[in-house]
Amino acid sequence: MIKKILLIVWLITPFLSSAEDIELPEQKANLASNNPSYDSLLWYRSSAEAKVIYLQVFNNGYDQIMDNVAESGLKTHAWAVVFALDGTLLDNSKTKTTQMSLRSNASEDVHQDMESTNYYTALPGASEISCDLRDAGARVIIITNRDGSINNKNLNMISWTQENLKQQHICYDSVIFATHASDTNKNPRFSAVINGDYENVITTKTLPPLPIMGYFGSDIQDFPNFKQNTAHDYSTDDEQFDDFGYKYFMLPNPTQGSWLNNRLK
Repeated sequence: MIKKILLIVWLITPFLSSAEDIELPEQKANLASNNPSYDSLLWYRSSAEAKVIYLQVFNNGYDQIMDNVAESGLKTHAWAVVFALDGTLLDNSKTKTTQMSLRSNASEDVHQDMESTNYYTALPGASEISCDLRDAGARVIIITNRDGSINNKNLNMISWTQENLKQQHICYDSVIFATHASDTNKNPRFSAVINGDYENVITTKTLPPLPIMGYFGSDIQDFPNFKQNTAHDYSTDDEQFDDFGYKYFMLPNPTQGSWLNNRLK
């Protein structure tokens, strides 16, 4: 009798343990009802549409940039393409998913713990376009709002970022970081690339002055001279949007960004 009981326990144990990993309908409904970000994360992380948009923007962007370079007659390694990092090359939305599951707000400790384990994966087409552009003669420069001054027992932001990019097969020439936690203005960093003056920025490598032939981002503030608090009121035919699709290439980010401070119209 004891042997029969032990056999039954042995047989059902795998099913009990695997059940913990299954998102039941009531669990899914509970997550959705307790967090307004659920639908955004579901679309961003699970939809075919999100995947296709990334591939479409990257492919169209590559073709347009190469046409622009050919028209300009620029030589190899004499021009640059700038990418934002999170939400453009790497998918950092898992942080939101974990926070939602824990029913907690964003915390620096959770964020750093994830980063310290090379947590973020490449977004669709990110590795390919970064390497294709570099092979075509571009200097690929990543400009991120990650705080380059973070260097403590838990996380060295610069080394972790470089290791994560290597792990995800992202090709690049340099990464330019924010100088402190609230440094969200990328314009001085764009200027550093154009002028070759890196004295006041944190970068992994200095380069000579380079014209920037293309920008890829997932926030309006990933592009020169745009601010969310003014740009969201521009009309759709405003000339300031003229470079989008020609030199500026926007990717979707429905889970985080400067737009979160806007009011619903």
